[in-house]
Amino acid sequence: MYLVIKPVKIGGKDRHEGDIISSSEYVSPWLVRSGYVKKVTGAIVHGGESGDGQTTEVIEEHSGVILVELPVLTDLPVISESGATSISVGCESIAEAVRVLQLKQAEALEAISASLDTDMLLVLEITSSVKAIKSAAAARVEALTKEAGEA
Repeated sequence: MYLVIKPVKIGGKDRHEGDIISSSEYVSPWLVRSGYVKKVTGAIVHGGESGDGQTTEVIEEHSGVILVELPVLTDLPVISESGATSISVGCESIAEAVRVLQLKQAEALEAISASLDTDMLLVLEITSSVKAIKSAAAARVEALTKEAGEA
């Protein structure tokens, strides 16, 4: 996806500052290098409201169009006694879970008790084969959920 920065004609069509060009349309790399368009890797939000409830970080703004960074989500397959499913989890949460899994058990339990990332804790609960880590992650998720319900 591209955001028009300077007025330009693309494919015989006039494009104005703030216009969005979909990824399916061809955009010459020269237009990007020349500053006419900008490749967008986050999300484009008109008027500053995403409406999806996700926490976003504003990258920059061009003529009322705000570029924001959305968390990258991936579907993590989960196989349990009740069958196979998947959960959408942020890549940062998966990376943090892998980091915690590599710690010594005492350090991992300490990291779990200090964590506020429920996605990371769910990944630990699902993937860890160590019962202490599984139960600590489950207990921490339950505590965070209870705290959120009281707030």
